[in-house]
Amino acid sequence: MLVSELIVALADLPQDGRVVLHYDGAARINAEAAWLAQDGAVVIAQLDGPVYDDSDRIAGALTQKESPYLEVWEMLGMPKPTETED
Repeated sequence: MLVSELIVALADLPQDGRVVLHYDGAARINAEAAWLAQDGAVVIAQLDGPVYDDSDRIAGALTQKESPYLEVWEMLGMPKPTETED
């Protein structure tokens, strides 16, 4: 899906709706961050998930060698997320 296609798909949905990602058979992952990866993909993720591959990381983020398990919040320079109940 292209960003332009995603925008069209979202245009008719409630603008105050919660965005989640469907994974492993269920809507499990809250969409909390988005960025342009080094490989050109637009990535949507939770703040507390690890980003392993350099190609999936935002330009200028620590490399795999520098930080093999870089968390999304670290990569985006955000404060560490607090645990919340859904």
